[in-house]
Amino acid sequence: MTYLPPYFDFYLNTLKDLLSRGIVTKEMSVLVVCGGETDREVFKRLGFSDVTITNVDYQWAEDDMAPFRWEPQDAENLNYPDNSFDVAVVCAGLHHCHSPHRALLELFRIARYCALALEARDSLLSKIAERLKVADEYDLSGVMENDYLYG
Repeated sequence: MTYLPPYFDFYLNTLKDLLSRGIVTKEMSVLVVCGGETDREVFKRLGFSDVTITNVDYQWAEDDMAPFRWEPQDAENLNYPDNSFDVAVVCAGLHHCHSPHRALLELFRIARYCALALEARDSLLSKIAERLKVADEYDLSGVMENDYLYG
């Protein structure tokens, strides 16, 4: 069973809204950066067919993101030409990047029609939690939980 994080419904509903308004269609080509199982589940539930999920995390095999494609890619330096996907998406991944702004610019570069970035770690509540020392400035727990090999 895939773990569904607290932001799953917001992610799913945001894409549903974009679909209902005709901003994106299920037939569009989609690139997901900083992606993983949550992204696979969202796009699978919504019936998308042409999705490529990428991450610098090398723990997955080529078919682990089936029915979609999996490729190792650095969100800050994507190996795709300009305008190579209709839609570019990152959800809860920018805070893992050395330069979130560079990753966002890469999304804009490769997206023909739409770039979607969802990032809860940059909220006022997150900043307060960091200041109170109940949350880390950088999300290192995922790395530590994986023996510092990935995350």
